[in-house]
Amino acid sequence: MIDEVQLEDILSPGGVLSKAVEHYEDRSGQIEMAKNILSCYNNSSCGVFEAGTGIGKSFAYLSVAILNALENPNERSVIATSTITLQKQLFDRDIPTLLDACGVIVPYALMLGRSNYLCLRRLYENSAFADLFSQDQRTAEAQLATWAETTQTGVLDDYKGDYPDGVIRSDISSDFDLCLGAKCPHFNRCYFYKSKRNADNAKIIVTNHHLLFTDARQRLENGEGYDERFVLPSYSRLVIDECHNIDRNATSLFTRSFSYRDLTFQMRKLTRVKYGNEKQSLLEAVTMLSRDTESYGRINTALENASRIAERMNQHLLELIKRPGDVRVTDKHFRYLDEFVSLAMALAEELKRAVVSGLFLIERTDFSNGEEQKEKTFQSVIDHLSAFVDILRDFSSFDKWTDDVYYFSRKRNGKNQTDSVSINIAPLEVATILNKSVFSQLETVICCSATLKVDNEFNYFKHQVGLEERKSLSGFYESPFDYKSNLLLLLSQDAPLYSNQSESEYVERIVPKISEAINASGGGALVLFTSNQMMNACYERLKETLPFRVMIQNSEVSRSVLLKEFKEDKDSVLFATQSFWEGIDAPGDTLRLVVITKLPFPQLNEPIFSARSEKLEREGRSSFRELSMPEMIMKLKQGFGRLLRSQDDRGVVYILDGRMNKWRNYILQQLPNSYFPEELMEESVSRHIENFLY
Repeated sequence: MIDEVQLEDILSPGGVLSKAVEHYEDRSGQIEMAKNILSCYNNSSCGVFEAGTGIGKSFAYLSVAILNALENPNERSVIATSTITLQKQLFDRDIPTLLDACGVIVPYALMLGRSNYLCLRRLYENSAFADLFSQDQRTAEAQLATWAETTQTGVLDDYKGDYPDGVIRSDISSDFDLCLGAKCPHFNRCYFYKSKRNADNAKIIVTNHHLLFTDARQRLENGEGYDERFVLPSYSRLVIDECHNIDRNATSLFTRSFSYRDLTFQMRKLTRVKYGNEKQSLLEAVTMLSRDTESYGRINTALENASRIAERMNQHLLELIKRPGDVRVTDKHFRYLDEFVSLAMALAEELKRAVVSGLFLIERTDFSNGEEQKEKTFQSVIDHLSAFVDILRDFSSFDKWTDDVYYFSRKRNGKNQTDSVSINIAPLEVATILNKSVFSQLETVICCSATLKVDNEFNYFKHQVGLEERKSLSGFYESPFDYKSNLLLLLSQDAPLYSNQSESEYVERIVPKISEAINASGGGALVLFTSNQMMNACYERLKETLPFRVMIQNSEVSRSVLLKEFKEDKDSVLFATQSFWEGIDAPGDTLRLVVITKLPFPQLNEPIFSARSEKLEREGRSSFRELSMPEMIMKLKQGFGRLLRSQDDRGVVYILDGRMNKWRNYILQQLPNSYFPEELMEESVSRHIENFLY
């Protein structure tokens, strides 16, 4: 048992943290939250906590994790977040600060997905780095090589320089398909394997939701608990930060998918020449080790047939699905899918032949003489092909469909590449899966976020993620920031009511309002959208008319680079959607205005949302009240929370959607109590913004 006094010694006024951190601020909510988390650790229970901006929730749960590691050295805590920004903050700043302040040593580690790490072999085998030491040391090649030799973690997000011409991040990142494992000349220095070794020795591991749920899925599929290593080492205590995302992230991780592109990727692992001086494909290399001389031909033939069928199936689906996006499949579509079913079943048969021959080849091959990596990769491909067989058969057998959500997804693959259409089977809900794989298995699970409550309670979140069946402690800790004085909330009095049929009209009506507000704030604005189409339309109308630098979120510029440039130019304007509603910090004058162009209701035709809505309606319940509105409120609170990131921040949130007036009183009850002048008239928007900011 950990004593509360130990916690107070760290976090209370006059505690070790206050002496170690410059400009430390007393936060009673932080101490209360930490004590409740401590209670969950001591009593092996779960906790659900909403901590307003500025509470310092990371110090609250990290203090408990550190004390638990000292008190119970055989236990390990995992901290999982949704964004790499927070993961890096915890690892680079918060944990070292706490350990230094407390004067203790607790081993901790950062675990990210493999592709986040630099691969030294791929770096130095890249032609851009030939004769490196004869090059000018000021070149991008030399700068990247210097960083590669001096970085402690090899996390590519840490590299702030430019990549050499012709070199992109994926060219030098760690890749399972290309990894030589222990045979690699750089194995002992490999940053990815170093992170795994560090994690095995750590008592606190910082990771992301993706790895967390990948690990949970593998444990569930293998019928194992948390006493052994899978993706993550064994552990018993879990903190999920940014947990408002876990329903979406877990649904994604438990969704089964297949596409022609996926098949091509797996086939290339088998047939592409990749083993250095051996000049062999993996399939050839394994065959050379085997007593089996016939499976090679069977596998090749089956894969060639499968590739042809998969390409035909992809072309057929492209003709059915004209635009990028997701299309849910229901019984009304079955009559249009006869050709798809025929192709999918034929493809499954060819892949099954390849799987059976592949398993036979493995059984008759000796991998004992240092060839374990080949066995591992070969087995991985066979497992993927087998999973493809199951997906194709399950999707095509309409009479055996379950409550899962079945949908097609068309995606763009690149400027000169053919689009691909994936077939997907997603769980209708993940509550049961998460309860079975996570919440019922671990001693303690702490869920925390700045946005969890709806109607002043946590019932919606608990229901969505499967926490209803386990007793849990809940708490809300209000932000210490003075919203009433520092945040002005404005509504558009005459904005049109949004509907899909009137989007072009809606854009025409809001463009002048966006322009007026940005000019009044002098820039420093984040304009949030719920769709790329509306964002692009507004951007095209405003990019040349605003007297500020105007940036837009797109696939050509990374999120981190875009945010960095936005912060560096304090009068710039950023048009953004999706991920920029949350997880970004731009304190100070950099961000003075947040414009919310449309209330972030879920898209009605989004496959999983529409399936969940239909289920509620069949049960005689209101999908709008029980699903649409709670989802919108949680997203709106995230967008709202972008503005005040410190005690001194000051700014304006301007909501343009006319539906805000319809539900104004209800929605305002869900948001921080800001300065909201009800007497505001539309013509005084500029004056109110200018007077408030300047």
